[in-house]
Amino acid sequence: MEYSFIYTPIFTVSVFFGYILGSIPFGWLLGKLRGINILEKGSGNIGATNVWRILGWRLGTLVFALDVLKGFLPTYVVFHYFESHLAASIIGLMCILGHSFSPFLGFKGGKGISTGLGVFLGICTIPALGAFATFGIVLGIFRYVSLASMLASISLPIYCFIGGYPLSFICTLLFISGLIIFRHRSNIVRLINGTEPKAGMKKKDNPCKCM
Repeated sequence: MEYSFIYTPIFTVSVFFGYILGSIPFGWLLGKLRGINILEKGSGNIGATNVWRILGWRLGTLVFALDVLKGFLPTYVVFHYFESHLAASIIGLMCILGHSFSPFLGFKGGKGISTGLGVFLGICTIPALGAFATFGIVLGIFRYVSLASMLASISLPIYCFIGGYPLSFICTLLFISGLIIFRHRSNIVRLINGTEPKAGMKKKDNPCKCM
């Protein structure tokens, strides 16, 4: 049965583990190692974009890699254990929720883009790479990280639909896309008002809250 995995103790443990692993705030932890509270700098976001801007490209890249990895590992393992896209996507959703609403930071967190990339690299590699390419193209043209992130999240369920992935899995993707867009609501307002900063702006002038 497609949903039989729900009743297994291993899946229950995986849900909890996915949330806890996703909630590890690598950006905040690396900032603390440098004596900086990343929540009080720049956008106040723990994601790779803010870390890159405040702490430099090396630590920003490291945070990006760690955030991707914490999404990839649990979903990849669950996907291959249960052989179910739906099971893996539920665990992936928990990773993203952990990243976005970390109990270690008073249920604050990032936007879920890097962790989401890791999640879907572990479940649907080709569509995830397509979404990542969409991110790069939109960023290259418009230079808005937030716009690129949202359009990439929207493109993923489309690519999966074209690729013939299960409908239940695509429905989960649509929910995750909606969550990511919701997390970018302040960016949407700034995009509409023409006040959203572009990638490459100076640190002091760029309050963008992304990833």
